[in-house]
Amino acid sequence: MNTSDLQSNNRGLVLAAHGARDQRTVDAAYEQASMISERLPHVPIETGFLEFTRPTIAEAIAHMATRGVSEMVLVPLFLAAGAHVGRDLPAIVREGRARYGDATLRLTPHVGAHTALLAGPTDAIGGLAPKPTGTVAWDKSRDDSASPNAFGIVLLAHGSRRGSAIDETRRLAEQLAIRVGAARHACGFLAMGEPRADAVLRDAAAWPVGRVIVHGHLLFPGRMIDTVDQLVEAMRTKNPDRAWHRTGPLGPSEGIARAASELFTDHSGKPVA
Repeated sequence: MNTSDLQSNNRGLVLAAHGARDQRTVDAAYEQASMISERLPHVPIETGFLEFTRPTIAEAIAHMATRGVSEMVLVPLFLAAGAHVGRDLPAIVREGRARYGDATLRLTPHVGAHTALLAGPTDAIGGLAPKPTGTVAWDKSRDDSASPNAFGIVLLAHGSRRGSAIDETRRLAEQLAIRVGAARHACGFLAMGEPRADAVLRDAAAWPVGRVIVHGHLLFPGRMIDTVDQLVEAMRTKNPDRAWHRTGPLGPSEGIARAASELFTDHSGKPVA
């Protein structure tokens, strides 16, 4: 579907972000919206926030309706299908349908489910990974067979009370490890879910690798990334025998812009009952 089709169909994109007290996170969300707009120059776009920040998502939908948009597509700027994606956003969509009966309102999958989001961390981790020298034979089946060319990755995410969201994040960590050729990988959580981030990092300090790359699997800069930095710095101090690096956050980035714009143009949202 080309942009003229989108314009003639009078479709608009509502970006549903979490919101934050940290202005850096809010500013990054708006910067991300601008990058998405560059990919969809003829599409009206509104950004709304679930918590802490205004406009709310409901207010963004209302503003879109006042612009005369007859078909709205809500794209969740979330990395995992936790309670917000599985419960709160569908409720907002149902309320919007009831209020604006003449408009069509659809909900797409969250951006974290799009494969485009793996490209950024893959490149970032690949740039930090040791380059094979071909001089050391390493037996992956032996825990005590350390290699200077071996590295591990620790993915640290916000977490969720929903087990399915935790499992989704763990699967992503495994996919990322396979992509970059990590000898070891683990996944830890900063706010909700087990195992906790600090416990996973302590375990990673015993891995037979020369380098540990900690990926902050978070959308935007803010307090959570600050926490990741503090944890990594503590590991450098306590375990100077190996190199510790941090990647992330994911955005604002072209990968997220691609994911959001493709979710919109594919129109792949399922109707919410």
